[in-house]
Amino acid sequence: SDLQDHNINVYPAEGLPIEDGLQAINSLLSYDKSKPIDLVNKPRLFFSDQVGNTLFCCMNYKIDDGLKGVCKDPPDCLRYVAIGNYSYLEDSELRITESGGY
Repeated sequence: SDLQDHNINVYPAEGLPIEDGLQAINSLLSYDKSKPIDLVNKPRLFFSDQVGNTLFCCMNYKIDDGLKGVCKDPPDCLRYVAIGNYSYLEDSELRITESGGY
């Protein structure tokens, strides 16, 4: 069955080189290490301590392993998010409007 049959919209990822996505992840993780972390100087990407597999894969990912690399999938997902134009929406922002959209 198709995902759209279950009201799940799927869109293709940006067709950018892998290196661009990895750089985008690194940019989200960066901050000025010579200064204390505060509201301005902080990474924009954080990991929960509950995502051990994702952390393991990110630390052991090798681009040279290619499409069959065992640590490929979590970094791929992070790359897609890092290069995509996504933003967080509060539940209150997902209300039905008069036009019938969200």
